[in-house]
Amino acid sequence: MKTKNFLSSILIVMFAIQIYAQDKPKEEFKPSGKLWGLAFGDFAYKTGGDSICNFGDAEFAKTKEDYNGISLRRIYLGYDYGIAPKFTAHLLFEASDGILTAGGDRTSLIKSCNLEWKNFLPKHTLYIGQVGTTSFSLAEKTWAYRSVEKTFGDARKLLPSNDLGARISSEFKLDTAGKNKVGYHFMYATGKGTKPEDNRQKKYYAGADASLLDGKILLALNYDYEDQAYVPWGGAIHRVKSISSIEGFIAYQHKLFTIGLEYVSQTQKNMVIDTTGYVATGKNTDTLDYKPTGISVFARGTILKDKLYAFARY
Repeated sequence: MKTKNFLSSILIVMFAIQIYAQDKPKEEFKPSGKLWGLAFGDFAYKTGGDSICNFGDAEFAKTKEDYNGISLRRIYLGYDYGIAPKFTAHLLFEASDGILTAGGDRTSLIKSCNLEWKNFLPKHTLYIGQVGTTSFSLAEKTWAYRSVEKTFGDARKLLPSNDLGARISSEFKLDTAGKNKVGYHFMYATGKGTKPEDNRQKKYYAGADASLLDGKILLALNYDYEDQAYVPWGGAIHRVKSISSIEGFIAYQHKLFTIGLEYVSQTQKNMVIDTTGYVATGKNTDTLDYKPTGISVFARGTILKDKLYAFARY
């Protein structure tokens, strides 16, 4: 009899705990913010390079052979504020030795300033404002050495890292763990990056990416297109009709190493004036397309876990 009373008491207590757990209200959302920062610099010595040294946007491209110096490559100061469960505001300032005042002092610019709206449609996020583009985020994240050098498309100014407009991103998990997933992105923006808009033309972005085989295979394909305004050229006016870019990225990730390949090609319609007929006719006869294209391959790996790593890129 005592045993039955004891078991009954346990069941009553468990039932009461379950009812209490179900009735306990969810934790109320409280708006809050997070201030964060990032900085890295260099002491660099250039062992070799082109003798002209007046072109290129890669790190140290414009410095001569045997150059050495100390620089602040990048300084970030950011603030993220959770306004509501679905709304977050982002503000990011950037400073570096490449962002200077007219007097040559370091200054800063607005790298991003946007509102993030999670699940504005099921599994879709909307960003409005100065925001990262669809173009190269997966490649840069996988390369993981922005402190050493930008990705190829970014370094050559073929793929803008951010723009002013609106971006829609979506991600669909293919398993419960979320290691296998696919996503797509669309963006409508000014095409001027961090600079104010000075024409009526707009830029369109579209992209898709995937993580397969439990995250071992990464794939991305991105495209952007922008009409161009009339531009002066050699005393005449001609129109660069459009600029479009395509980027393909593939990588294999292992717990000890990662290898990746990025391909970027851009087509600038009517960019170059054909002067082959100038001697005979006394005038420029036609315009040609300009198509910068390139491939970048990289590898990075672990030598001592959490202590020492190695990387290479060509």
